[in-house]
Amino acid sequence: MNARPIACAALTLALAGCDDYGLLCEGNLVDACSKVRDLATVVTVQLGDEAVATGNAIIGQGGALGNKGRMEASFRAKVTSKGSPQFDNVTVRTDATVGSSTFGVDTRPATSFAGDFALRVSRGDRVGDTRIAALDLIGGFSVTPHLDGGSIETNGSSFGVSLGARLGILQETNSLPAVSLTGMFRTLPKFYATMQSLPTDSGGSVTLSLNNGEILTTGWRLAASKQLGRFGISGGLGRETYDGTVQIAVDASSIPGGSETINLTARRNTAFVGGSLGMGRATLAAELGSVFGGKIPSLNNTFEESPAAARAYLTLGVRLPIGKQPE
Repeated sequence: MNARPIACAALTLALAGCDDYGLLCEGNLVDACSKVRDLATVVTVQLGDEAVATGNAIIGQGGALGNKGRMEASFRAKVTSKGSPQFDNVTVRTDATVGSSTFGVDTRPATSFAGDFALRVSRGDRVGDTRIAALDLIGGFSVTPHLDGGSIETNGSSFGVSLGARLGILQETNSLPAVSLTGMFRTLPKFYATMQSLPTDSGGSVTLSLNNGEILTTGWRLAASKQLGRFGISGGLGRETYDGTVQIAVDASSIPGGSETINLTARRNTAFVGGSLGMGRATLAAELGSVFGGKIPSLNNTFEESPAAARAYLTLGVRLPIGKQPE
């Protein structure tokens, strides 16, 4: 008995059991698939940038707590920019060919809020008049805006959380700055995106959407700070990785649509400078920085503002000691 027909039939049944397998990125929908993939990349990078666009782990503080106290908290507001794709003059091909379209971008300011906490785990070891290897546990939350504007509207929760650790390389002295290395991961809220319908070259229309989007960022940041009386200066740089999973979907008026889940990875660089002013127990601080460069997934379509473009941000906030006072 010839086993090949039986094997082929079993494979066909297995594929048919997968969620819309082969419907989205084959045949007449390949161009729609290409466009929704690129839009998923843009949204993932934009939301990732918004999450990591911060300066010091605790605003205005470039070193670990060491013997400065048991716990500190900072609260900050941040302004950056968001770029939402626009669908003007974009048409989807239905001839089983991938086309390259140019999407406009609607750029607007975006404001978010965050709270961060540092808990001393180890004071470190004294070496001369400084300390090394102090360790803090870092945690926080953020409330971020949706990526609305242009031809896209995102929805879902706005609440994200972060967790990491800060290693004190040096504790500040009269002659030395405080230096630290922070590792952090952030979980962003699950997102969904609805988009305006796009016309097809055959006279129909397609609607693209993103569902069950999840983003996890991991990264490190090297920072330094120095107090000059009541005034302080700080700066740092880092590297971030975004890992995203999102379900892309196409609903076509005259062609069977479908959906599939894709994975995306992007890498971005960060840099910032800041200043602070002591006001009694509280410290007011401002930080100016940028998320820039790195590597994002390749795109078939182009955008008037590249998703890999630099995004500047400004953060204003206050830092407060909590519980045990400096020792």
